Amino acid sequence: MPADNVVANENKTHSANHHEAAPVVAPAAVDVNAEIVPQPAPVRNELDALRNHPRFQELRRSFQNGLASGQTLLREIIQQHPGLRDAIDSNQALFYDLMSQ
Repeated sequence: MPADNVVANENKTHSANHHEAAPVVAPAAVDVNAEIVPQPAPVRNELDALRNHPRFQELRRSFQNGLASGQTLLREIIQQHPGLRDAIDSNQALFYDLMSQ
């Protein structure tokens, strides 16, 4: 029997006699230098996120007192919650109710 056939037959015999293990899949690459950004807890809507914001009371007092700092603070909060601008525009009456409570 030629040498090539012997090697081929040994490989067939080896495969037939032994169960082959499932292929090993490498885990996905992880960027260890990536910045970890905490995800906010889910809220019913963006206005709930505003109500739960740590500076909400300060924002509300600024609006109630007619202070321009309320506008500045609101812009800062909107930067943290981009969907808030649309939520305020869509629910202006509710927003004003929140600010007047």
